[in-house]
Amino acid sequence: MDNRVIVRVAGIGDLPRLLKLCREMEQVDGVEDTSDSPAVGVATLSPLDRKDVFIQMLTSPYLTVLVAQRGQELIGTLTLAVHPGLAHGGRPWAVVESVVVAETHHGQGIRTVLMETAIGQAQAAGCYKLAVITDLAPGSVRDFYEKLGLRHAYAGYELELRTAPPSDGIEILRRAFA
Repeated sequence: MDNRVIVRVAGIGDLPRLLKLCREMEQVDGVEDTSDSPAVGVATLSPLDRKDVFIQMLTSPYLTVLVAQRGQELIGTLTLAVHPGLAHGGRPWAVVESVVVAETHHGQGIRTVLMETAIGQAQAAGCYKLAVITDLAPGSVRDFYEKLGLRHAYAGYELELRTAPPSDGIEILRRAFA
């Protein structure tokens, strides 16, 4: 059995396995799959909407969905967003979101390999910074990010936005990317 971990850009064929990872992340985050939940879970999207959203992610010039794979098994993912900016000499900035590693592969360095790849891509894009927003609660992954060289630099604020029903939200995205 090949134990090497390969990090690559996701493709449309990865969607079913990515959805499984998203469900794991949502269970950890306590997301309920109800239509009135402010954080709508992946299970509330129809299969067609899931595919449409994923295609939009894959074709966005600002997003890269990375996956970690061992053999034929997809075991981790993250999304890297590189945003253009006018400040800092016009240099872009990056943010990492949706970092998840399959529970059966925790503690094997998968998250480190994914983050190192994202950091390298942000550097190659000329970004002046890479940001990650994480939980500040005890037992969170703060120590992990600090070991990678990230420092606690900001006080963050969050506003959970009530979403339109998923089908309306998908239509808004379709128009935005048309």
